[in-house]
Amino acid sequence: MELLLRMRQSKSSFWLATAGLFLISSWAVILLILRVFESDDIGGRLLVTSFYFTTQSNVMVFLIPILIFVGCQHATWFRRLAFITLVNITITGLIFHIMLASYMPEVDLMQHVLHTVSPLAYILYYYGFTDHRLPIRQVWLVLIHPFVYVISVYTWINPFFGDLLARTFFEFESARFVYPFFDPNVFPRGAWGLVIFNFGFLAPLIVVLAALMMIGKNRLENTLDQHSST
Repeated sequence: MELLLRMRQSKSSFWLATAGLFLISSWAVILLILRVFESDDIGGRLLVTSFYFTTQSNVMVFLIPILIFVGCQHATWFRRLAFITLVNITITGLIFHIMLASYMPEVDLMQHVLHTVSPLAYILYYYGFTDHRLPIRQVWLVLIHPFVYVISVYTWINPFFGDLLARTFFEFESARFVYPFFDPNVFPRGAWGLVIFNFGFLAPLIVVLAALMMIGKNRLENTLDQHSST
């Protein structure tokens, strides 16, 4: 705790850590852009790449240090955004390693950066260099992005861009639904199985994870306050 307190109190440590997060998140975004330019259809590849929750989560991580650099870190909305980003990037890493990596013929450097390096860097930064506290009643905020995302998959991404997704990522099963667990054909019970998994299991899991991370963060800050006052 003493080491963490000293790091928190050092402006140079804070800005160095923020710069480090910016460099790591920039690396992730650059790798995504480079993959886009490897395609013959750059516009199509850029569009479908933006559909992935992984892309969106890593872009959010990329934006956090930029917002800090321009002085937004003390705003209430920024604290909420930073926590939503924490949960999003954590989910991105967990779901990839637990559920999605087995669908891929090869896990390359880009996948490791997007799903391992970036999540770990942001988790360490959030707990180590921010003093954010949020009341537990605001935990529902973490469901806004996933809910809008799921609705988008079925209302316009799959209906209008499903064929483009299938052509672009032809090696992936269920590519037209972005992720396999959004494809009703993957589940033995079809659409009912999909609803049960995503809303009966995955959504509650996200809330529980977010609540635990929020409680852990609040307790850490309370402990640091006690140490700093002694």
